[in-house]
Amino acid sequence: MFNAADIQFGEGVEYFNRILFESVFLVRFSMNLAGFKKKIRIIMHAFCDEDDFNAQNLNAREIAYRLNPAVFDVTLFYKNFPDKRLVGKRNIRLVKPIPYYPMVFKYLLGKYDVFFYVRVFRADNIYFRLKKFFHDKKATVHIVENVVPYLASEHYNRIAKENALNSDYVYSVSKYVAETVEKSYGIETKIIPVGVDTTLFKPKNDRKEKQITVLYVGTFQHRKRPHLVIEAAKRFPKVKFHLIGKSGPLAPYLRSKAKALPNVQIDGAVPLPELVASMQSADVFLFPSIHEGFPKVTIEAAATGLPSIVFSNYKPETVLNGETGYIVRDVDEMMEKLQVLIEDADLRHRMGKRAREFAEKFDWNIIVKKWENEFINILKKGAD
Repeated sequence: MFNAADIQFGEGVEYFNRILFESVFLVRFSMNLAGFKKKIRIIMHAFCDEDDFNAQNLNAREIAYRLNPAVFDVTLFYKNFPDKRLVGKRNIRLVKPIPYYPMVFKYLLGKYDVFFYVRVFRADNIYFRLKKFFHDKKATVHIVENVVPYLASEHYNRIAKENALNSDYVYSVSKYVAETVEKSYGIETKIIPVGVDTTLFKPKNDRKEKQITVLYVGTFQHRKRPHLVIEAAKRFPKVKFHLIGKSGPLAPYLRSKAKALPNVQIDGAVPLPELVASMQSADVFLFPSIHEGFPKVTIEAAATGLPSIVFSNYKPETVLNGETGYIVRDVDEMMEKLQVLIEDADLRHRMGKRAREFAEKFDWNIIVKKWENEFINILKKGAD
């Protein structure tokens, strides 16, 4: 079982390069031991559009991109313009499902070894019923990326639970998510966290901005509580507060309040290079959400060398309290710790350096290696 609490420090870049160098050989060798002669075929019910910023879809396409092409063939969906990195990749098939349901079911019921799904879709719920009717034998794999039950409708949570219980293998992204899955669904899950591209998200050493910048990245919805960033901007008028996110129910409110605050900048969803640049030019990452799993933006901020402030509600594992940032219990403590970081440049630097070291343990190449081993073991069990 893999979780942040078990991570040991002191392994450098050379260690990770060696792991990456050996991965192709080790995975191929594992397949030979397992008795597989053909490549493992995976169908992912995820969308890989370059302008799709859904965290689960982003994670799925990072996994697909990094799976060993000598071992795995992967099929994903797209709506308009797929991630350019995936186009033309010899082991990846991209499908535009039009009309949606007939095309999705055509591929989900196709000849694949593994069905890997990362979100809660009604289509998957229907698939599980069709699977029995068509005697579909592929292994079904689900990753739960948020604390359950979800902050959503009863209908949504019922589908989420049915899908998980119908899956052959279920994973969680954090220890606490696994605890909630066991409590709500009655099943134990292995833990594989979300990864980060540490070659893309990395500190910028030549920062020239003099004004302290506090950054928030996330959707503008109630559970994320971006309005608290606005409240912080009122408290610290000499500090710049930058909010980046897809539209959400709080977007009009936030933009209305920001008009009276010259130290607030609000942008919609931005392309990945702009997101990286915004993180590299920030000083503190503020993420007041109360319902998450293993929030990727916080590990991306850590990889960029930013100390983060997060809330304790979901027992976050992306921040080491007092080392890479702060895990706070309430708004008063949030404001208190934010002031500490604003006023202490040396502390920001130390925490940011430690955050980068911590984030390197979650590099996508390391995380995907774990998925490769899991997929191989799943197929081996099916062959036994």
